[in-house]
Amino acid sequence: MIGFIYMTIATCSLSVVYTSMNILQRKSRIPPYEITYLQGIVCTLSMFALLKYMESRERKHNRAYDIFTIPKGARAPLLLRGFFGFASNLATAIAMKLLPLSKATILYYTNPIFIGIFGWLFLNEKITNYDIAGVAATFLGVVIFTNDPFSNAQQAVSDVEWMNNFIGTTSAIIGAIITAGAMLSIRKVGTQCYPMNLPFSWGLFNVLFSPMMFFVMPLISSQDRTSTEYGWYELKYIALITVFVSLFQIFISLAFITEKAARVAPIGAL
Repeated sequence: MIGFIYMTIATCSLSVVYTSMNILQRKSRIPPYEITYLQGIVCTLSMFALLKYMESRERKHNRAYDIFTIPKGARAPLLLRGFFGFASNLATAIAMKLLPLSKATILYYTNPIFIGIFGWLFLNEKITNYDIAGVAATFLGVVIFTNDPFSNAQQAVSDVEWMNNFIGTTSAIIGAIITAGAMLSIRKVGTQCYPMNLPFSWGLFNVLFSPMMFFVMPLISSQDRTSTEYGWYELKYIALITVFVSLFQIFISLAFITEKAARVAPIGAL
């Protein structure tokens, strides 16, 4: 039960992140990789402070416990969690920039389907009828809303709009698949290390890898060759995004540590 509560809090936090990101990118020229970089900085620093605080508490109780010591069996999945988390974060940010919020969010939340399948294949997690019903409901919702059966309007789109839609859709689906890998790496780490090491890994990889995109993206898009201007409008939404994405990382980690992947994942699509 506690895993479902954690997942509900994580989903609400992510809703704030996605809404703020969509509003920001509609009126600002901030590229997605700058957002992932700023998210990484805030998450890394906040998790580091939290880890140090927990370490000091352990020492006060005369328990010699190093929060930053990672058991050998947890090192590889922890690194994968960080890398997959960065890749998913960047892909989702690109989708948010190129697609309407509703479509980008719906496509991203196909991830429970991949989480259920990958959990069964790689972690040998048993899939119950309840799990299948949750994944099926997620898939049905994606099919209904992406096809928009309530609208008969056919609008012509330009080549640029078509390409943006294609890149955004592809990024959202890739982000969903990679997210599944990130969530399964959380399950693999489990309780082998302190839970806050997981969001710390996510933030650190965003800090390390996002700067690479500063050099790569301007070679691809002329829009990324200009410097970004930050005003109060940008700072307001950046603050919301960075704070709530850190909360999301905390509670999503706790949710997948305490509950089976296929069981808890569909809650995020509600």
